[in-house]
Amino acid sequence: MPGKRIRELRELLNITKHEFSHKTGLPFTCLKAVESGAAHPDLEYIQLILEKYPVSAQWLLRGQGPMIFPEDTTELLKDPRMARMLLFLDTADDRDIDFVLSVMDRFTKGKAG
Repeated sequence: MPGKRIRELRELLNITKHEFSHKTGLPFTCLKAVESGAAHPDLEYIQLILEKYPVSAQWLLRGQGPMIFPEDTTELLKDPRMARMLLFLDTADDRDIDFVLSVMDRFTKGKAG
């Protein structure tokens, strides 16, 4: 559950619920409910966490892979567009990814010519 992993991340960062709430913009009472499993975070909130902290979307959403990205990856997440793209790719199925790759191929071929 993402709530449990959000709590793990917050504890690893050694920050209080109040600090995490302030930095991410989620009201304290909502954060408390998310961490306890009583509520589920929406994708906008997940994206805010990904923008603020060097955490893997795959780990945060699914509990798979490493929790923290290497240092050089965190620069990508500072751009909200990149964080949004990474979140999409992390939650997309194979068909969606194939479609995005085909669009990228057409775009890069158009640039080369």
